[in-house]
Amino acid sequence: MYLKPFCYFLAISMFGMPAGAEDPETVVLSPGSKVEPAIPRPIAPKQSPDEIIHPGPMDPEMKPVSPDAESPDVNIVVPQVPDSGPQLPKAPVYNWNEAWHEKPVSILGIDISNFPEVMAVISLRKDMYTPVTDVRINDLEVSEDEAPQQITSLAPCVPDRIPGDPLSIMFLIDASGSMQKYIDVVQSSASRFVDRFHDDDRAGVVAFSDRAVHTTPLTDNKKKVQKGVFEINPRGFTALYDSVDMGTQGLSNCPGKKAIILVTDGKDDDGTGVPLSKATRDGVIEKARAWRIPIFIIGIGEDISLPDLQKLARDTGGEFLFAPSGEDVDALYSVVARRLGRGDSGYYQITYRTSQYEKDATTRTLIVKHLDNAGAAQYPAPRHLFWPLSKVFD
Repeated sequence: MYLKPFCYFLAISMFGMPAGAEDPETVVLSPGSKVEPAIPRPIAPKQSPDEIIHPGPMDPEMKPVSPDAESPDVNIVVPQVPDSGPQLPKAPVYNWNEAWHEKPVSILGIDISNFPEVMAVISLRKDMYTPVTDVRINDLEVSEDEAPQQITSLAPCVPDRIPGDPLSIMFLIDASGSMQKYIDVVQSSASRFVDRFHDDDRAGVVAFSDRAVHTTPLTDNKKKVQKGVFEINPRGFTALYDSVDMGTQGLSNCPGKKAIILVTDGKDDDGTGVPLSKATRDGVIEKARAWRIPIFIIGIGEDISLPDLQKLARDTGGEFLFAPSGEDVDALYSVVARRLGRGDSGYYQITYRTSQYEKDATTRTLIVKHLDNAGAAQYPAPRHLFWPLSKVFD
């Protein structure tokens, strides 16, 4: 009865461990370290017990709906999120719209390189804009397959990578004459945003006044992007929608996560109230939606076309942020940075020693609770060399 296990052991001794028996890849998100390919797997609605998925934007079913009041001649297509069905409390469910907005509790990465010690990086938020900057161990509850786990350490951190990397950004900066009083803070804020980029992130710059101009093509060279930003010299009128059209075209073939950041203090016109752009609002919205490019807009001053900018952001899955006096531009850039996974606060590294310490290659479900919110992710336990062969000798 022991012949087969003995032969298996002999084969391993002579020829090495069979393919697939090694420990799985792990995610390392501690500060100053590189991240391996594996990513924590959020739990999807109606997911079978054996199925795991990778986080990131999904392609939901797209259905036409009735025209809205603002655009009577346009059929707006919106993503239809699948029925929720049974699932863990507030487990992350991603679609191309919602994936840009973190949940109150998100598990960003799990490291099992020191198994049975498990390290996870989490994001905690009070609301849409505010990260949690002060948290204690007693404020958190951690469970694994519903079994409570004892947290051994908790510390704030800045994760090296976020699911969905790399990031491709197109900066659209208003270079019309009215921007002269705001341009210094806009340029310095954009430059600080670029400093947050990871090595494989890319960005380009489009300046627009009488026409839209690519001052910097997409590049991973931060200095070139910053140079393109600081070369902008405001003068002229506002071809706003032509710049959006140019930005979406530039990002259309980019893989991974991509977005437009638009900064403006006005509306599309030639100085007399007549639209200056050849492109239209609804036309650029249609293109941005087709290429899954959300548009984040920072509106400055009191002369902006508020309804148009809000619709441009909302209908593309982005967000409109308002700086009435221009003083809040830097803070709003920080909000956008967090939306795109480049924030620097509200992230924590927690460590615990799992009570299910056997290296059995089973899929474990980790749940982290903070106040009334919870986030969930799955990870595969390592596989021991003799598992499950050792069970034969019990």
